[in-house]
Amino acid sequence: MPLVVEDVKLYSVKELSELLSVTKAAVLRYIKTDRLKAQMLGGKWMVASDNLREFLTASYKKPEDVKRVSLEGMFSDGTITDEDIEKVKTVWETETLP
Repeated sequence: MPLVVEDVKLYSVKELSELLSVTKAAVLRYIKTDRLKAQMLGGKWMVASDNLREFLTASYKKPEDVKRVSLEGMFSDGTITDEDIEKVKTVWETETLP
C-alpha cells in the first residue's frame, strides 16, 4: 500500500515491482536510467504517483531505434589528434542530435 503524504501517493520499489509485474531490479534500472523519476527518502527510492503516470504514458526509444554513428576508419594512423576530436564533434552534432 503506497505511503500518502499531503495527498501525494509514494510507491516503494517493492510496491512498484508488484504493481507492474516486474522485478525490483527492473524498477531500479528504470530509476537509474532516468526513465522513472524517483526520490531517495529515508534510504529508500520512492516514486510519486505523478512520476509513475508519466513513466507509464511516455514513449521510450528502444536501443535498436536509436541512430548509431560509426567512426570506424576515421583515425587512419591509430593516433588521435585535436583535429580528429573536432571531426568527431562535428559528426556527433550533425548525425546524432535532433
